[in-house]
Amino acid sequence: MNQLTKNKNKKPKRNPNAALSYYSYQTVSGKKNNFIFFWGYRTHVIVSKEDIITIEKLKIISELAPIRERIKMFERKYNCSIEEFKKKLEESEEDFEAWDDYIEWLSYEKKLKELERKLKN
Repeated sequence: MNQLTKNKNKKPKRNPNAALSYYSYQTVSGKKNNFIFFWGYRTHVIVSKEDIITIEKLKIISELAPIRERIKMFERKYNCSIEEFKKKLEESEEDFEAWDDYIEWLSYEKKLKELERKLKN
């Protein structure tokens, strides 16, 4: 049983590091200066390199899904791959909407390849 629950009238000790705001000083040439005020709780969190890599990979994965969805949308709209669509554009008369879609589609394809490359490394 927790010590605090035994005596309900006893107030727990305050943790001086757990405050909504705190002050920090930077030591330069042995002198405390460069006063900084922080708003928020001071936390002492240790994060490993592996944790950071995992978080970065998760961020990349979360970016991949909407990009893939947009690419699929263009494939459904034009019923072909981007390579086939480019050939159709070059052979047909100028269609500004189709060229705009091609530019957007191409940017999604490039971003997808870039993110997949990052994910492998």
